[in-house]
Amino acid sequence: SSGINAEYGMSAKYMEIYKIYQEGDPSHRLKLYKQYGRARIEDIVANIESYKWLEENSKECPECGAMIQLGPGCNKVQCSVCKGYMCWLCGKALPKSSPYSHFGNGGTCHGKLFEGTREEWHDEEEDEDDGFDVYFDEFEALHII
Repeated sequence: SSGINAEYGMSAKYMEIYKIYQEGDPSHRLKLYKQYGRARIEDIVANIESYKWLEENSKECPECGAMIQLGPGCNKVQCSVCKGYMCWLCGKALPKSSPYSHFGNGGTCHGKLFEGTREEWHDEEEDEDDGFDVYFDEFEALHII
């Protein structure tokens, strides 16, 4: 056994420390601080929390494997490492020459360019004027949404 927890790439020992830290009372935390040092415990906790956040809020780029986060806008996302495009919904790599075709007529995710994104909530927030309507009208005319 390698001792690595596949879930977060951390050793089983670090995962046990994290569990004690999260589930224990203040006396358990104090014991951990005394045994390993406060800075080391805080680093372990911060690293595992970062892994958890990445797992819940990002997806792997199909081109290079870098983690991608969905920002405001649509479900076509661009990797900051390899500059490739992917569909946030299905995870497929999109052609650089026409990434929006995936969301158009005949595309795998037809009509889902904004499904589940923050921009989908735009209709509920009529008070905001962010200029988005111009783009929305363009995409609608192209039958992308």
